[in-house]
Amino acid sequence: MLTGSHLVFVFDLKDNPSDSLHLLLLNQAAHQWLLPFIYHSLIFKSSQELARFHVAHDVPEERMSQRLKLVRNLWIGAEPSNTKRRLGGDLTYASSAWPVTIITRILLMCDSLKHLTLLNLSQNDWEKLEHAIPASLKYLSMGPVHGPFQIANLPKKSQLQQFTSISTFMRDNEVQSVVLHPKLQTFRRLSEAIETDTLAKFAAEQVECVSKSTTLKEYIIAICLRPGSLYDGYSFIDRVEIKLRENTQDPRVFVSTIPNLYWSDVIHEEYLSVRLGMFVSQA
Repeated sequence: MLTGSHLVFVFDLKDNPSDSLHLLLLNQAAHQWLLPFIYHSLIFKSSQELARFHVAHDVPEERMSQRLKLVRNLWIGAEPSNTKRRLGGDLTYASSAWPVTIITRILLMCDSLKHLTLLNLSQNDWEKLEHAIPASLKYLSMGPVHGPFQIANLPKKSQLQQFTSISTFMRDNEVQSVVLHPKLQTFRRLSEAIETDTLAKFAAEQVECVSKSTTLKEYIIAICLRPGSLYDGYSFIDRVEIKLRENTQDPRVFVSTIPNLYWSDVIHEEYLSVRLGMFVSQA
């Protein structure tokens, strides 16, 4: 448990993540007890940020590389242009800026990672990264239009408990691979209710394999209703519900509606919630 003087710095870091480097300049003692807070949750939206981080940590000096064992919550990728946060960055979908080799090396060193968010990674690049996913990972969110996903291709003894597929058509064998994984508890198909969107309806047609799983707790078709949209999202959701119940009566499978949010808002709020949990646990 931290003392009152420690908490002054910790809560400044919670509210102002950019202050982390300044706090490290205080003294060597502050440097040591702040490290778990600084490294717990990291977000990279540009190739330059990844390159700088890699140069600083992938070095023979064990003191630096060991810090990556503190990483629990990692976000890689720029957000869509419609997001209210405007994080920017060049890690957009299918961009040539993606430093796949650097990301691979970072993932291999983050061997205590629990939460990973990968946004905009080209479907052709996923197979280059999947071997580097730490076996410790429990929560993975990926998309839009991610590459073919087979849990069997992840490292042995994968601890994955929740997989969120964002705006992606998945083949039947991929869906079956996910729901039959013995550790997986929640499979979420996240998309937005727009007039041309058939992702949710397609996901509703792939639910029959859930009956074969004895360990899965939830198969969620999560549909975001965009802020200010004139499209009748609820009418669309009703059609998805009908399609879903035509294919299964399994109570583990259901539709969840998320009003007034883009899918990127949902993912970002979840990232921040995990980060905040670190600070709350030490208060």
